[in-house]
Amino acid sequence: MQITVNLGLSNRLRSLFSHLEYCKQKKEELFVNWTPDEDCPGHFLELFEPPEGVFFNDTTSSPTYGICRHNFDANKMFLYKDLKVKKEIMQKVKEVQDKLSLDYNAVHIRRTDHVLIRKQRNIYQPDELFFNFIDNNKDRPLYIATDNLETQKIFYDKFAPLIKYIKFIQKSGFRHTSLEDSVIDLYLCIGAKRFKGTGWSSFSGLIRQVRNNN
Repeated sequence: MQITVNLGLSNRLRSLFSHLEYCKQKKEELFVNWTPDEDCPGHFLELFEPPEGVFFNDTTSSPTYGICRHNFDANKMFLYKDLKVKKEIMQKVKEVQDKLSLDYNAVHIRRTDHVLIRKQRNIYQPDELFFNFIDNNKDRPLYIATDNLETQKIFYDKFAPLIKYIKFIQKSGFRHTSLEDSVIDLYLCIGAKRFKGTGWSSFSGLIRQVRNNN
């Protein structure tokens, strides 16, 4: 099978690994076109080990699957057992965890393009919901994963004593973090003692799935 994955990192991973499960059942190989763009500014192989049975061929012409079109729904079943981050990336995660004393809480606060559509659907989560979570869990250091500089500043100003490490985003606006930064955020949130994510965020959903199956 040949596919082209698109949208952001977690959507691409969901498409890749659900199609991989499909191919395993069919005893087929999976060829993936993963083209970096503004939504996902980097390639899978820069950060993750290639799963068995998956081959990346960025020049192939293939259908695009942003949403999976088969019975393997990654929102309903765990499909990421073959997702393995590169050792050098995990080492960077562990270096941050050492600064957090290895026992910490984390939040993922999705903003930028997420805000307008969630407000339109009346499912937006204001900062106060995250404030309440942090206030109720002040027994450990805090890690903040977000895509927005203003959000970083708001939470840092309010909870600075809990924040032992933060890498400030350099620009305001739409996703100015690298794909490596996103993967480090992903695994820091996965490794947290307690975690609160953003509703209807595929990134938070991926974190919860891996946390629940570790």
